[in-house]
Formats: sequence, C-alpha cells, structure tokens
Amino acid sequence: MSLQNLFNEAYYKGKNIKAEILSDLLNSKMMSEIVNNEFFARALAKVIQTKEEVTRAVRRNVQTVFHLMDVPQRHELTQLQRKLEHLEKTVDRVGKRAITIKSLKKIQTSKKGARAVRP
Repeated sequence: MSLQNLFNEAYYKGKNIKAEILSDLLNSKMMSEIVNNEFFARALAKVIQTKEEVTRAVRRNVQTVFHLMDVPQRHELTQLQRKLEHLEKTVDRVGKRAITIKSLKKIQTSKKGARAVRP
C-alpha cells in the first residue's frame, strides 16, 4: 500500500468517525435537553443578533475608510466606464472624419494640380 493510499484511507476513516460522533451527539438526550432549554435559546438568539450588529458595524467602518481614502464606489466606476466608452466612440468618429476630410483635400489638390498642368 502506498503512502498516498494510506493517507486517503485514514482521511476517510476520520470523516466517518467524525460523522458518527456528530450523529451520536445530535441524537443524544443531553443535546436534546440543551436545545430545548429556554436559556440556551435566548443565548443563541443573542449570539445571532450580536453577529448581525457586528457585521453592520464592520460594513459601516469599511465604507467610512473607503470614503476617507477617496476610493470610488462601484456605481461611480460603472458611470466612468460608460463615459469612457462614449468618448472612445466619439474619437473614432472624429478620426474617421479627419481621414475623410484629409483624403478629400488631397483629391482636390491633385485635381487642381492636374488642371494646371493641362494645356
């Protein structure tokens, strides 16, 4: 048996043992009494409430830090991206017009030169 196989087998046996222990624990009378205990229920509710309060506080603090650092928000970046795309299209159109006007001027200049050369 290779070392890798030995590790894999130990890993799966460990997972099975863990599952059995959790099953036994969850199905035990003591766990049932704890879960049905009013004090436990209140404590668990308080933990969940505190977690939500902490999450909100952390989000507010992160937003404040981003504001202080002048980090743009997602909607501002999206708005700038749209403006940039619009400018790119405008530059492309102006560039095409400039090429066309330049080409027309060359054509007109060459026609004038050709007329001047004719006897």
